[in-house]
This record gives sequence, structure tokens and C-alpha cells, in this order.
Amino acid sequence: MKLPTLESLHPPLAVARADHANSYAEIAAMRSEAIVIGQRIRDGVPKSGNVEANSFRIMRGEKPEPEILSDPDRLDFLRRQINERVRLSAAFDGALQREKAVASNKLCEAVTPEHTALVSDFAAKLSALHAAHTKYVDFLDAVEASGASMSYLRPVWPAAIGHPRDASASYHWTYKEMREHGHITMNQIPEVVR
Repeated sequence: MKLPTLESLHPPLAVARADHANSYAEIAAMRSEAIVIGQRIRDGVPKSGNVEANSFRIMRGEKPEPEILSDPDRLDFLRRQINERVRLSAAFDGALQREKAVASNKLCEAVTPEHTALVSDFAAKLSALHAAHTKYVDFLDAVEASGASMSYLRPVWPAAIGHPRDASASYHWTYKEMREHGHITMNQIPEVVR
């Protein structure tokens, strides 16, 4: 089944994701600029900016140029902006999580019929596997009880799924989860693994 995208089911999620990504992209850009400025300051070649030159222009009655801060002032400004953006990014994180929860709920509602069919099929096949496994173990037990050596049969022991009569093995926990989530009833669980 091709699932619909979360954004197609709930378009506000796309907006929240874009806002979240833009917020972190802005922070990353400011951090990169701060690193470059910090390196210039450490190397002893900071840029002086044009604040002082603009002051002279204004005194002479000229139009000032767009302000460019000196490296130390710009670095201070960037640090304040980064701290503020990081603080505000928590709001974008929260908004994204809320929209994702709404979209996830809509997706789950949309696929519930298929999920129900699949888990019902799985439960039926698990019951068939359990019955076949139990029958196989009973057969091997009978061969072993006869006193014969079973090594010639080369038996298999699917240890990963546990013993079919073990009420604490994989069968038990899988059936328990299916029942607790409302997919099967207690009567559908083999009695030996309840």
C-alpha cells in the first residue's frame, strides 16, 4: 500500500516543518558568520565597520550609508540573536510536534481498515503456526519417549519463537499484545500460552 504523506493529510504540518527548518537554518547561518568574525578578531584583523564614518557623514549633512558594525560589535549582536533564536526555536519544535501528532492521527485513521485486516490475518497465521509447532514438538517428544535417537531426523528447534507451551515465550507476549490492543479476544489465544 502506498501511504499518503503526512503533509497531504494535514497541510499545516508542511508549514510547521518549513518554519522549523528555516529557524535552524537562520541559526546555522548566524553561527557560521560568528565563527568567521571570531577568527578575524583572533587573527588580529577585525573589520572596523562604518559606524564612525556614518557619524561624520551625518555631521556634514550627507546621507549615511547602510550601517556596518565593527567585528566586535557584530559578534556581540550575533551572539544575542543566536541566543534569542535558540530560545524561540523551542516554540517551533513544539509546533512541529503538535502538527505531526495531528497528521499521524489522521494517517492512522486512514489506514485502520487495512491494519485491522493485516493484524487479523497475522493472528490467524500465528495460530496456525502455533498449532503446527505444537504438533511438531509433540511428534518429537513421542520419538524421544520411544527411546530412539532423534539425531537421524535432524530436528529443528525454532528457539527464537520459544516453546509452544511456554506461557512466557514469544507466542504468549505476541498474543497478549494483540489482545490488549483489541485485535483478538482471549478465546482466540491458545489456552497453553494465555
